[in-house]
Amino acid sequence: MIGVVVGGLLWAIFRSREPAYRGRALHHWVAGYSYAIDRGRFTPGEREQAIRKMGTNSLPYLLNWIRYETPPWKSKLYGTVNPALRRLKPSWEFNDRDAQVRADGAVFALITLCPEADGAVGELSKLVKDPAISPAVRARVANVLACVDPRSWNDPIMQLRVRERP
Repeated sequence: MIGVVVGGLLWAIFRSREPAYRGRALHHWVAGYSYAIDRGRFTPGEREQAIRKMGTNSLPYLLNWIRYETPPWKSKLYGTVNPALRRLKPSWEFNDRDAQVRADGAVFALITLCPEADGAVGELSKLVKDPAISPAVRARVANVLACVDPRSWNDPIMQLRVRERP
């Protein structure tokens, strides 16, 4: 019992404090770009207003989320465990859908923050040129750069990196 209380206190003290708007944390607003069910709750204008109100405080989270890619070990785990789970109950499965949705939604949120997202252009430019990132991450980042900083398309290295296939 004491361990649970101590664990809860440590979690409350050290957890990341995402920006929030109207009682909803940033990740909820960002996920709404991808989830059809959430689109009915808020209009695109309300979503954009929320992202803009949270402003540049959102950048560290969005820049982290846009980098997400499923690690190979997780893909193997899902491929091994999910068939057995589906035999027990067809709707059961392990996945990282929430992380994927946040990654994709981060693209739209960063575009919504334009021109406030100008402060992220340097980091995004470095990221799109990083040979270690996956094509999916590179495409996400390139989409943001194309909207936030159209001049980046004049960079021949970026053009080559975006077109590269592993």
